[in-house]
Amino acid sequence: MPRNALRLTLLVVVLGLSLAAAPASAAAASFAPTARPEIGIEDENVTFGPNAPQIVPLWRAMGADSVRLEAYWDATSPNSTSTTMPAGFNPSNPNDSRYNWAPLDRAIGIVLGNGMRVNLTIHQCGPRWASTQPANPTPCWRPSPTLFAQFASAVTRRYGGLVARILLGMEPNQRQFLAPQFTCAPRCLPESPHIYRNLVRAAYPAIKAVKPGLPVLIGELAPIGSPPSVRGGMKPLLFFREMACVDSRFRPLRAPRCRGFRPAVGDAIGYHPYVNNRRSPTTPNRDPDIAKIGDIVKLDVTLDTLSRKHRLNPRRGRIFALYFTEYGYISNPPSAKFGVSLARQALYNSETGYIVWRNRGRIKLLSQYLWTDDATFATGLLRSNGLPKPSLAQFPNPFFIDGRLRSARFWGQVRPDAQRRIQLQERRRGSSTFRVVRTANTDAGGYWTFVMPAHRGSTYQFVYVTATGPKTSATLGAPPR
Repeated sequence: MPRNALRLTLLVVVLGLSLAAAPASAAAASFAPTARPEIGIEDENVTFGPNAPQIVPLWRAMGADSVRLEAYWDATSPNSTSTTMPAGFNPSNPNDSRYNWAPLDRAIGIVLGNGMRVNLTIHQCGPRWASTQPANPTPCWRPSPTLFAQFASAVTRRYGGLVARILLGMEPNQRQFLAPQFTCAPRCLPESPHIYRNLVRAAYPAIKAVKPGLPVLIGELAPIGSPPSVRGGMKPLLFFREMACVDSRFRPLRAPRCRGFRPAVGDAIGYHPYVNNRRSPTTPNRDPDIAKIGDIVKLDVTLDTLSRKHRLNPRRGRIFALYFTEYGYISNPPSAKFGVSLARQALYNSETGYIVWRNRGRIKLLSQYLWTDDATFATGLLRSNGLPKPSLAQFPNPFFIDGRLRSARFWGQVRPDAQRRIQLQERRRGSSTFRVVRTANTDAGGYWTFVMPAHRGSTYQFVYVTATGPKTSATLGAPPR
């Protein structure tokens, strides 16, 4: 048996998954009820790779509701390295034969055929001829809002009836995805937020003209940035304020870059709240312009203030819903510099699920980034050699005990999301056996929770039954008081 097939078989056996045959086409897909918050996953090395038909069904079997894919403007378009658009090419027409949709067609078909929804990013990094300054060879340099809107229109015409939502852009506060971030002559001034605002203002109405009811997320920022320079990225909360043309006290900027300002509009905010520094998910960042998973309040305050002042406008409601469209914890191995231990990665992933559930009134999606570690990022559920991490086994049944209350809050989820009855079991200090101390029914999204005392020295787990037999969560010790 080939090595990849053997590892896939072992994963199915280890996880105890039951894989039904995938529908033959996207039209035949049958969607399960979506968890609230929704659970997503992304790994384009898988979805655009040769093993997608074998691996993607595992994601649904493990409880993923949606998969994020990206429509790459440069890779899809013809003559992407040329400074001039091909003669006669119509960027708004998805049926122009010079567009290459085949890889994305295949990936979307596989995801839908396995009963999951698609979150589709329209990437702002375009062909060189789509830059307003095509003579500059820097990748992703000043994309044309007009041409970006035409590409967004073509994407929506082709896929608008198949995808759950559109995500406008990919980490536009990072230089490798949008340049320049700053112009420094000699003082460094923000540039990318204003480029991105113009892209959104052009693309949003173009998408809505094709598919008015299709949700469009804006932002999609990375949680990191560096001091102003021509080489660095921009801190996310600074990016949001500059995009809204306000200063650090939310007062309107009168600078030339904000002349003629009109606010961007979106249906919700996409965000990537990685930690990436070995801290726990609840640890706040001291930098006032950085917002990671422990800084949700800081992110909320910024967005709410901007929307209240009509500097960044939510089309749906008075505040922006949040979608965490990329997330994960870097593990060690392989990253000794940024990673946490394999066991802690699993624990922190579950704790993040609890944090998102606790903020479910606002946060609508938590999407795991990477199935398998790649050469640049180690947030996967499997190592680069294909061996599973503890996070893989805990993805279908996250479990967390919050000890910050007078009595502990026990929380978990059973994925895929379906109503099930769980048993919470306790093993007292000095005992070798677990006993049932509480039972609960999950909600329609598979979530369950209750508050009760946690005994010092005890360990806890929860058990539930599936079509393939009993399943047991991770074992957790009582949290310190």
